[in-house]
Amino acid sequence: MANNKPKSETLDLIYKEVKDRLDSQLNSISDLDKKAITTIGFVGIVVGLILKWSETLLSIKSNKMYLYILSLISIILFLISISFALIAFKVKGYRRDPNPIKLVEHYSYKKKYEVLEQIVDNLAESHKENDTSITKKGKNINRALLFFFLGLISYSFFIIFYTIYG
Repeated sequence: MANNKPKSETLDLIYKEVKDRLDSQLNSISDLDKKAITTIGFVGIVVGLILKWSETLLSIKSNKMYLYILSLISIILFLISISFALIAFKVKGYRRDPNPIKLVEHYSYKKKYEVLEQIVDNLAESHKENDTSITKKGKNINRALLFFFLGLISYSFFIIFYTIYG
């Protein structure tokens, strides 16, 4: 920490706030993982349905190449969506300080103030490192949803063209 040492009660307040923020951050990670897995499951079901519908529709009465291409584009967009959701969900270690073993080994004989000061520093660093990972995870989930909706739009065109020109 800086050379200007905060008062003990200030350090206690800072510790509480930083710890609460880190706990909130770790809950965000869990929420994002739930969104990613839900996206994977939902898009997977939609892809299965679309594959079946496309196979049925195209085998019934159409030999027009553009319908096959539209169907294929939709499926590719959905697969890209699933890929981004999988990237968002991939297991990554997140930093959560303090490490209990190191805390006991290195700080059990130090003054409370010194220990609290180090813990606050470590919690702040944990927050900073985790924030980058959370931002990436959120962006990948947003990309997954974007490609999912693009796939739906593409498949809507397939249905429209099939209905009109099929």
